[in-house]
Amino acid sequence: MKKTLVVLSICLVSLKLNAQEIDDQNIYLKQLEITAKDNNVAIQLIKELISKRKQNSPESLPDFSFKSYTKFSNVLNFLIPEKEMDEKTKKSFLEAKESIDFISEKADRYIYDKRFGKKMITETYRIAGLQSELPEIVAIEPLPYDLSDKTFNFFYFKTFINPVSNYGINYYNYRIKDTIRLNNRKTIQVNFKSNKEAKTPLYGSIWVDLATKGIAKFEAEYQNDRDEIYNSGGIQLIGNDGKMSYEMQSNYRFYKNVWIPVNQSYQSISLKRKKINGKMKEISTSTFSMEKTFSDFSTDNHFVAKDFNGYSREIAPNARKHFDERIKEFRPKELTPMEIKSYALNDAEGEKEHIDFYLKKARFLINGLNFNLGKVDLILPEFFGNNEYEGIRLGLGLQTNEYFNRRVSFNGHVNYGFKDRKIKYGVGTKYLAAPKNNGFFSFDYMDDLNAAARFFSPLRTGFNVFRVTAINGNKHDFFNQKKFSLAYQQDFFDNLTLRIGTHHAEEKNLFNPNLGNQKFNNNLLSFNLKWSPFSQYIKVPYGTFTLKDGSPNIYLNVLKSNKLANEDFDFTRVEGAVEYQFNLFPRETYIKINAGTTLGKTPLWYSFNHGSNNLNESVFDIFNLGGTDTFETMPADTFYSTQFISLLGRQKLFNLNGKKKSAPTYLIVKTMYGKIQSNDLLYADDKIAPNKWFSEAGLEFRKLLLGSVGIGVYYRFGAYNVGEIKQDLSIKSIIDLPFAKIKF
Repeated sequence: MKKTLVVLSICLVSLKLNAQEIDDQNIYLKQLEITAKDNNVAIQLIKELISKRKQNSPESLPDFSFKSYTKFSNVLNFLIPEKEMDEKTKKSFLEAKESIDFISEKADRYIYDKRFGKKMITETYRIAGLQSELPEIVAIEPLPYDLSDKTFNFFYFKTFINPVSNYGINYYNYRIKDTIRLNNRKTIQVNFKSNKEAKTPLYGSIWVDLATKGIAKFEAEYQNDRDEIYNSGGIQLIGNDGKMSYEMQSNYRFYKNVWIPVNQSYQSISLKRKKINGKMKEISTSTFSMEKTFSDFSTDNHFVAKDFNGYSREIAPNARKHFDERIKEFRPKELTPMEIKSYALNDAEGEKEHIDFYLKKARFLINGLNFNLGKVDLILPEFFGNNEYEGIRLGLGLQTNEYFNRRVSFNGHVNYGFKDRKIKYGVGTKYLAAPKNNGFFSFDYMDDLNAAARFFSPLRTGFNVFRVTAINGNKHDFFNQKKFSLAYQQDFFDNLTLRIGTHHAEEKNLFNPNLGNQKFNNNLLSFNLKWSPFSQYIKVPYGTFTLKDGSPNIYLNVLKSNKLANEDFDFTRVEGAVEYQFNLFPRETYIKINAGTTLGKTPLWYSFNHGSNNLNESVFDIFNLGGTDTFETMPADTFYSTQFISLLGRQKLFNLNGKKKSAPTYLIVKTMYGKIQSNDLLYADDKIAPNKWFSEAGLEFRKLLLGSVGIGVYYRFGAYNVGEIKQDLSIKSIIDLPFAKIKF
């Protein structure tokens, strides 16, 4: 049971599965020979199916609604006589006679209206052995009920190209096997298999209704030696070296001239082996399965706009309360006495093993690197820092979480720099005013340092914040801010986030000796936008969780300084970025385009610094981190500009240890151009603009050590190449977390 709970928690942590999977004897399609003629005939049928997908989809109706019930279970079966079992095996055997190893249930409701879109609400759920909420796993669809996208998730996190898509036709071979009667309708069975040397080939069958060319049934299976699986949010699951096989099935029925889902299933079987009297024996099997049933399909629902407020995927408030009563509406049949008993036994074991405790601690991986301490989280990035101005920076950061209060939170941090010998601190509070759309007010005060001319969007979250803020090791240009801030942030249309704020700051330049102790007053208005048109999010107690991380991501940040009563500046700072990911040759490619400009009399610390990250003191700078949007060979704090444009690209090449799919290697290319409007930039002194293209390229060997630490080698070329290895070459450490995808 404990292992199964961990498997269901893979959206929170990286892990290894210890059981070896049984070879599936039914994967006959792997040996299937498909001729070019067979393939061409079958492809014509698949193309016709694709062309009629919209008219066969329930979404061709004006509106609809239906429910679904999903049950997960894990059952142990023993293969040796009781007399041959050792004490530990016998204990598991006796427990298996009384209850199944694991059980979980959830109930969902789907609504759709052509005017307002679609929405899925998880009405109630329960995971045996857990008392705390686990919305990250509950919100995700384990299998798609339709096959309309170019890819689909095969039980949560394994993504395959969809064989019934225009994109997928190029990746599969097809053959018509037979014509049968299914659901009392004439149906054509089409087999398919991956047509290239895919690392994980997919095999299966599609049953196509002859009259409508709709999908009546879909089956797929795959097997491999080792899984390294990434979902859209960057989650990783690593399997063992044994052979593993997986199967899924979806069934549909014809209703009101469209094809609606009836049920789905998933199953995998693992085999445990053990030495007994010097001989390796098969001890037991563990069958993990999912059964999903759809019901109560209806039309003419008379939806109104407010039914679709919030996110397209939501978990109902208090979904875990009154579970026993609420689930009855969705269950197609009652649980067996053994299944009912399993809840009680698993809950007791979960409490004994402190499963909730460990899950809360693990959540920091996806929640901004916060480590749970009950009702308070420890903010890990505040613990340690390093830069040329402060030297070693140690600190403590805390914030309350949803266990303290669902709508009000408090945060604070205190830090000390051992080189400047100064204490810095900040405090703040948030109030969740619009839970449906994650709309909240925030009020903050800080007396701390900011890196000159280097700002990041407050709409970035989690490990992305750490990547940007932690890469300051080679920076010595800082300014002090004593700042009050009031802001409001809210999500719109699922994919658009806006934030507006007002700020009053007393600022002191810490790197220009000509300014001495002069302080400046600055009133600022801020506007931040993030638009991710193809990403999907869900509201969870601590904020939002990314279900699907699509491309592109578009950011816009605007700062407007207003010269009011005693203020010293009047300028506008605008910066935008576009991030895009796609597959090339056929590995993933990441591109980021940045551009910015300032208008009006702008102090140097509000211009653009371009992420310069090299002291030019040594080729080897492995004790400072390479960044995702920094220039590793650019002299630190030398180049500033009032207008700039930059292009950063990362192309995956190969994995150093091949079959294990780890230690990825990337080709990096970065270039930028900037200029200074000399009359508009204040306190610039000896700073210059990169008025020729500054370019560098490199190789990054990631996740070499402990799955997190790697090495980057970068070389400066073009107009700013000086012909000296010490200045043109830089070698740095790179850090990743196992769960995080490498991206800008």
